[in-house]
Amino acid sequence: MAAVPRQINYQGRATDASGNPVPDGDYDVRFNIFDHPTAGSGLWGEIAPSIHTTGGLFTHMLGSINPLPDSIFAKYDSLYLRISFNGQVLSPRVPLVSTGYAFRVNSVDGASGGAIDGRLELNGNIIVWFDPDQTGNASVYLPDDGIGRREIWDEPGIASATFLGYPAGRVFESMNAVDVVTVSLTTPATGYIVVEAKFWAVGAGSCLCYGWVQIDEASGGDPLPPYHSRFGQDSSVTWGATQIPGFVSRVFYKPAGSYTFRLEGAEFVDNCAECYPQVQNAIITARYYSTAYGTVEAIVPPEEAGNFENAAPVTVDSQTKYRVDLRELELRAAKAEAAAERARANAEKAKSELLRAKYEPSSSGSKDK
Repeated sequence: MAAVPRQINYQGRATDASGNPVPDGDYDVRFNIFDHPTAGSGLWGEIAPSIHTTGGLFTHMLGSINPLPDSIFAKYDSLYLRISFNGQVLSPRVPLVSTGYAFRVNSVDGASGGAIDGRLELNGNIIVWFDPDQTGNASVYLPDDGIGRREIWDEPGIASATFLGYPAGRVFESMNAVDVVTVSLTTPATGYIVVEAKFWAVGAGSCLCYGWVQIDEASGGDPLPPYHSRFGQDSSVTWGATQIPGFVSRVFYKPAGSYTFRLEGAEFVDNCAECYPQVQNAIITARYYSTAYGTVEAIVPPEEAGNFENAAPVTVDSQTKYRVDLRELELRAAKAEAAAERARANAEKAKSELLRAKYEPSSSGSKDK
């Protein structure tokens, strides 16, 4: 990085009492900086014993003889330049504005040689901490409640499709699943896709009659507990005029890409020639939610490090602390939730198999439709 110039260019015009330019020549000029426009303390000064004027105009680089200390620009809100030309003090003093303060960026308080060493503080609070033993992103840490990586949020994408089957719906005539309606969605990055569908379940028959519906990616699948929903009746009731509201949903975790999801269904048991479950007026909606959030790091004391599997020791202010990724807590909660969902799914699957075994005909039986 190039060094910031530590001088300020000053240009002036010297005139006599009548306002005429002083004769061309060399003059003794003295420069002093004060913290007040008329009084105050002298903070800096230098003498230029031979400044040449042409038509009264002259120029000088303040700090070329006696270096300008950046401390005065850091300490005082307002500074004023007093000029003495050939022994005569000129008035008024000249206020120093942004040009003088610009080279303050050459240094940061508490740093050495213009470089940030160790940590950067603001009003006694640590803003950022640098680990010289690390490289790249791993070398920079924010406070305990800071985010150690940039977060990226994407607006959710959404897609929807409908099946307007009324009065004739999508009839399930066998135990082989058929599509009712499909929806496609393209995602820009890894994230969750929430797929929901609502519909009217309708049936007609004179015997035990059940159907099922679910959201799936592959067509022609089997009912998947706990994602499928069953509807129907246990006795010989004609219910062709009855519409039962239904709803199913499912969450998928997918990388970037294009995906198609379907609302599908079939008969649940196949032991009645007069069972015709069907779905009418279905709508399916897919919503995408990004999870490209990056890591969230923090520096924690030893007593908290035991809560994390990957706690790396670091030294801060001569004390041993630990760098952790807060996403471990979220991942642990997600694993626990997934385990609970698997347990629920296994229980539902067991119940489904018992029900199917109870109502399915024996291997010697047959059905004639």
